[in-house]
Amino acid sequence: MEEAMRVRTAGMPTSLAGETVLCIGARLGGEVRAFKSLGALGIGIDLNPGSGSLDVVAGDMEDVPFPPRTFSFVYTNVLDHVYRVDGLVAEVCRVLRPSGLLLAAVVGGGALDKYSPSGAISEKNLDVLKNSVTRVGLKHVQTTVTHDTMWHTGLNKDGRPRRPWRQNILTLYFRRPAPATFACSVLDSHRG
Repeated sequence: MEEAMRVRTAGMPTSLAGETVLCIGARLGGEVRAFKSLGALGIGIDLNPGSGSLDVVAGDMEDVPFPPRTFSFVYTNVLDHVYRVDGLVAEVCRVLRPSGLLLAAVVGGGALDKYSPSGAISEKNLDVLKNSVTRVGLKHVQTTVTHDTMWHTGLNKDGRPRRPWRQNILTLYFRRPAPATFACSVLDSHRG
């Protein structure tokens, strides 16, 4: 995971050293540990964090358990599990510091299937994510494409060992505007 994250963040417009990072949908904490290996101070949230992980706490992506303007970076690669993109984006905007970056990783090729929630994001509907992020005032900075090799252990149904496969990962970077007076435009309707 550390090497994949190093590759994904190589083209970032800002260094991670000493910066605070929130990983949304962090499960067992692999992404958090990867950001820490790059010099960041990281924590993750997940509805079902892995047992015994010190890097991930229980939390909902639509109700992030941290104060406003806590993080320099927010990373997520769980957009294929999102029910309400606007709820996620509102929370990201709330917890991002001025000039902070959202890194949204999306599996290339459209990984959605009949089990994906109706609000889920894939390469085929990135405009939904971009529109939602733009509505709250974040600005699209860049998109990078990396190639991850995925490994599965075990055997296929025919008894042969599983093989690795490569997939494209699109990482979209969105920046929160710098002025401290900037307010995320959907927060009032999202948080009540």
